[in-house]
Amino acid sequence: MNIFNIPSWYPSARNPIYGTFVKEQIALLARLNPSWNLAVSTWGQGDPAHMLWAKDTVKNIAKIIHHQPARTLSERHENLYHFHTPTLTWTRKVLHGNLRGLIRANESNLKRFEQSVGKMDVIHAQATYPGALVAQALNRKFGIPYVVSIRMSPFPFSEFLDKKGNLKPFIAAPLAGANRLIATSHSLEKTLHSFGLEHVTVVHNPVDLDFFHPIVFTPKKLTLLTVGRMEKQKGFDLLIRAMAMLGTDFDGILRIGGDGRFLAEYQQLARSLGVADRIVWLGELSREQVRDEMQHCSFYVLPSRHETFGNVLLEAMACGKPVMATRCGGPEDILTDEVGLLIENENVEALAKGIQTMIKLARFDSHHIRANVCARFSPEGFSNEMIRLYAKVIG
Repeated sequence: MNIFNIPSWYPSARNPIYGTFVKEQIALLARLNPSWNLAVSTWGQGDPAHMLWAKDTVKNIAKIIHHQPARTLSERHENLYHFHTPTLTWTRKVLHGNLRGLIRANESNLKRFEQSVGKMDVIHAQATYPGALVAQALNRKFGIPYVVSIRMSPFPFSEFLDKKGNLKPFIAAPLAGANRLIATSHSLEKTLHSFGLEHVTVVHNPVDLDFFHPIVFTPKKLTLLTVGRMEKQKGFDLLIRAMAMLGTDFDGILRIGGDGRFLAEYQQLARSLGVADRIVWLGELSREQVRDEMQHCSFYVLPSRHETFGNVLLEAMACGKPVMATRCGGPEDILTDEVGLLIENENVEALAKGIQTMIKLARFDSHHIRANVCARFSPEGFSNEMIRLYAKVIG
């Protein structure tokens, strides 16, 4: 089977954590299915060197001058190929963000892949925009079936809706035209159905059980951990307020990993509420650092306002740690009473009471938590689901 992946997000040297989980999933499928050939098609997504911003006129001129549109790079690691054709992108409001250039770049990458392995079986757009649009264009030109993994959180972004609350045509058309849509949770599946998109299959994300694993360690001090982008979606402001509500009843530390535009605001909030001395700000973390933090915490907290899934919960569970999360979409497919606690979404009091409950509960067993995630979210299970889905699409 030959699979051409078009990731809307993908790591680069300048942005190494952008779409890391997409890269890991593609590599996982390549490793578990050595008879397949998989390609990753990139053009500079997430790389500042290939993005033009209205406020950076001088820098934009330099990028345009040094741009080399004909330079296609390729790499191969066993059955996993990487084709890169640099392409400049900008806001969708101007010439559709250079959609034509993106399509040309991906067509070039596709042709290079076919020269190496032969006829393509399926195109997999990893995330809706712009991946699905490009996949649809290639489908129309070459007749190759395509599937789309919906990774937007929340789905859809407000800018993708018209005044009546319907999906705008540039989003609706490629999703409706896909042979299959892949949702990471049943909550997301329900949302897709509400927009008239019925051809949906739920495939939960896997976790790397070799990388994320338990160690023998008991924290000397109660240690809560949460990791994510400093954005409103992640609910860190709610968690900080919950810490203040707990007051002196909480004799521990909260470690927060991640960076983003609201970091300074959240740090100021912690100071104003008098809980700054109980919070450690870790900044942006590598995958290794995330794993180490999970291995050394007491339990993990996900206070998000919305999540299409919640990969960090799987990672913490794979390290044998109990987890607490809000009912915000994806976590409902992950948590059971045996591994953690689900609480009401966007509710500071519920967060505070949930933390108290997690501290008091002594029934969580590290080995059982690890066994639970191994049984339900293993790489092999994910691979088997994708094998069945691709087989149905190819027909």
